[in-house]
Amino acid sequence: MKNILFLLVLILFCGCDELNKSIFEPLALKEIDAEIKKDSLFSLFYERVQAINENTLNTDSKRAKYADLTYRRAYDLFSFQDTVLYKKLSNEWNNKYANYSAKADSIINYWKQLKEENSLDKYVKVEIASISTNYYSFGGIDDVTIGFKLTPLKEPIEQLRFGYSIQPKINQDDNSSLYSSILDKSWCLSTSPFSKPVVRYWEVGYSNEKKLAGETVETLLRDYNVNIEIDKVRIKGENFSADDVKLPHSVEMYLEFGGFYYIDDIIQEHIDNNYIPEYKYITDGINNHLKEEDALAFEYLNLPTEKKKEDIE
Repeated sequence: MKNILFLLVLILFCGCDELNKSIFEPLALKEIDAEIKKDSLFSLFYERVQAINENTLNTDSKRAKYADLTYRRAYDLFSFQDTVLYKKLSNEWNNKYANYSAKADSIINYWKQLKEENSLDKYVKVEIASISTNYYSFGGIDDVTIGFKLTPLKEPIEQLRFGYSIQPKINQDDNSSLYSSILDKSWCLSTSPFSKPVVRYWEVGYSNEKKLAGETVETLLRDYNVNIEIDKVRIKGENFSADDVKLPHSVEMYLEFGGFYYIDDIIQEHIDNNYIPEYKYITDGINNHLKEEDALAFEYLNLPTEKKKEDIE
């Protein structure tokens, strides 16, 4: 009698789970609302399911492989959380790679010191000195001229090439914006010698004309960061170049922008090319666990949510 009662309760419980139905059978609005009230994550899950079914598994032949997959199976995988597994994978990673960070710091410090010792900044100082805007009589910008103060620090400078870029201060913590501004650098060439501080002038290129028009040095430095890079210097008939000390790309990117992802690149480039970053090690470990739990649900959830380009065309 007890066994029969247990089976009835079990059947009743299973029957009440609205997610024990095919992943291709649309849920009623009330069912969706009920699940979201239980867990707000269900909203993202259901949107993903709809996108996969509409854009990738949009024919019966494509859906056949996943015919036995239910919402319950897919959602259990989608909402998977296991802090014990996460800590286990994190500890594994630390045991393998924890000392790599100190090794990377040593590599960075070596190249940083070498760069500073060979910096062209020790020969000449370049500072923005003036901005002048000329307008057409009928309105509109004719041209903008920028002046830089050039100060020799050791020997007379015979020739000099430097570049500058302008970045709004609101974007100073945005690496993508900073990288873009560096690529958009304007270059200035001074070909006549100077042995004492001088101010020389260059016409501003189109890309910076609107930024600098009407500005003064004070307002420009208030609102923008002006990044100046000395590229080449000629002293006593000898050319010196910023490229004389060529930093490894990963180190150069780290010194320019910072960021842990460049540390990962340094480790892979100089310490261990089989190194796996912590986030990837943990992600791969969790994904391997999920595949073992339910390979079909894992495969389904990793299907594209957008149509292929050829399907759109």
